[in-house]
Amino acid sequence: MGSDNIDKKTKIIADLERIIPDKIPPYSKRLLQEHVLRYQFVSKYIKGKTVLDVACGSGYGSYIIANSGAKKVYAADCDSKTISYAKKRYPHDNINYICTDAAKLSVANCLIDVVVSFETIEHLSKPKLFLKEMYRLLKRTGICIISTPNKHCSLEDNPYHLKEYTFSEFTNILEQYFPGKKYYFGQRKVIKPIISFYLFLKRYLPSVFLPLLRIRPWEKLNIIKINKKATHDYLYFIAVCYKN
Repeated sequence: MGSDNIDKKTKIIADLERIIPDKIPPYSKRLLQEHVLRYQFVSKYIKGKTVLDVACGSGYGSYIIANSGAKKVYAADCDSKTISYAKKRYPHDNINYICTDAAKLSVANCLIDVVVSFETIEHLSKPKLFLKEMYRLLKRTGICIISTPNKHCSLEDNPYHLKEYTFSEFTNILEQYFPGKKYYFGQRKVIKPIISFYLFLKRYLPSVFLPLLRIRPWEKLNIIKINKKATHDYLYFIAVCYKN
């Protein structure tokens, strides 16, 4: 019984981690909307640019970027099956899908205008090596756009997340590799008392019901610029980091 519950929970989390729009379960539809809004958010930064989408997954986000005016998109993921799926499902003349590791990307120095990497850094055992790579491959005037979940608002004990970040931890690690100007945004502002109650509640709910806690339709998914010095109760942080 215990093993079955673990398997079910792992399956649910895997569905939440690897978004495939054509096969999305009902409890992941709002998560897909969150991701789509992030890719739409970067459209103002990528027109006529060479873009790298790190951890591109099934390819729908890279496809949005290509259709938003990017000159060239390198879509990278470490999973070969996922890259094969992306090539078939989201082909585009301006997209080059590549299978490579986020901490050791097979991309030339100073080739990229804009790096996009959503919900990646929390998965990595060597996040500093990843950020160093992002800096290496960006042009002098390049921009790195990264998102990650807020540790204080995250409801899942996600085995795929090696480290979730508070806002101060996130800004501190980025400052080490991108000392230039940075802008921070929050997505999906939460109501803290409800999150605190859900954190209590999830201890007693069977794993099959845990995705229901994520839906919360009263939370707006829009992306808002935030002040680094304030406390921000957003489910996700997004950083726009300039190389110089």
